[in-house]
Amino acid sequence: MRTLSQKFLENIADVLDLVNGDRDIKYNPAVIFLNSIFLTIFFSFTTNIVMEIIGILTAYLLAVIMKISLQRLLRTSMLIILFTLVIGLPIILLENGEKVIVSFLLFKITFSLNGFYAVMNLMLRTLSAALILLVFLSYLGWRNIVIALYELRIPKKFIIMIALMIKFLPIYARLTARRLFARESRLVVSGLRKKWYILSTVLTDLIILSENFSYRLALGLRSRDFTISTTEFITSNKIGIRDISTLIATLTFLAILSWL
Repeated sequence: MRTLSQKFLENIADVLDLVNGDRDIKYNPAVIFLNSIFLTIFFSFTTNIVMEIIGILTAYLLAVIMKISLQRLLRTSMLIILFTLVIGLPIILLENGEKVIVSFLLFKITFSLNGFYAVMNLMLRTLSAALILLVFLSYLGWRNIVIALYELRIPKKFIIMIALMIKFLPIYARLTARRLFARESRLVVSGLRKKWYILSTVLTDLIILSENFSYRLALGLRSRDFTISTTEFITSNKIGIRDISTLIATLTFLAILSWL
């Protein structure tokens, strides 16, 4: 039976697989990437709850239009909500302001309404920005992301690092989950603290495996004279009227939301 940590790692790998695909798109990757950056920046800094909800709805609408897996997108939403709630829990309990007492079995929990509203705002803002960025990156796929970064004149070493990270993070996440399951299935000790001590030794195995894998990958790339400036690798659609219209539509949409 999988533990919560193993399920968490596998869900992260599934989310990263959204970006790990390879798509043939009709638009210029750099323009699509710029659209995602503009939308993500706008919804990252908004403090209006209505705007944040509009951002979430926009992300799911774009996912339907771009034919992105809604099941994985919902799973991603649950992970983001869980992550922000864990971070914001101290704010809910310790923030000054009006207090509310909730009785749960034999316990009484006191939390702040101001802290609750602040955490809800943080959760919606994070959810809207992250989902929009994920939808656009999933539509592009890892190869088009690399092409977009190249066309935007990002340093080549940084582009290679991003490409390898997108490609191999899901592998490492699933490898960690399998190692945890294998180590935990052989435990004979009792007590949560002792179990965590033993399970923490998985980190050493992962560091050694990661170093070995990185070394073999570097040798493979060097032996094949891998370079990101290869003409075949960076070919993409030229910027046309369709790309300019999408950029204008994005800026118009942001202008309308700012005016509201």
